[in-house]
Amino acid sequence: MLLAALLPMSAGAGSGSAERPERPVIRLSCAPQPGGLGEALCRALMLALGEMSAGAGKRAALRPVIRPVIRHVPAGAERPVHPGDLGVALDGGNGALRLRWQRSSGGVQHGPALRVPGGGSAKTLPQNSVNLFARKLVQVSSGLYDSLPGAPNRNP
Repeated sequence: MLLAALLPMSAGAGSGSAERPERPVIRLSCAPQPGGLGEALCRALMLALGEMSAGAGKRAALRPVIRPVIRHVPAGAERPVHPGDLGVALDGGNGALRLRWQRSSGGVQHGPALRVPGGGSAKTLPQNSVNLFARKLVQVSSGLYDSLPGAPNRNP
């Protein structure tokens, strides 16, 4: 049910559209990973970012909660398009992955690289482990929370 809430698209708000969607957008790109892990991890990151952004909105003082739309975009297309948007990319290799993010008005930031558990194959790593790894990537990426649309220190 949470995934369905994260994926709605506003009319005319496609990745190539110049129209501004009603809600801020988190543009997530996931570079392909060996062993088929990339797709499963990208889905898990969408959920983890959705959970984190929901928490950020709840903590915003005396403002209505506006949850961002999370869009999966091709690698290299994560750069924010509109003010208030956030671009997030899953980067890495050699068994370690990290998040890279950028607000529409700011420089690129990087989280720490984390070793992928169990060798990093979707065939050997259960989905619950993929979900936990995605949450950990989001949690250890210092500064990502503050960059999320709706975070308490952000302007709407």
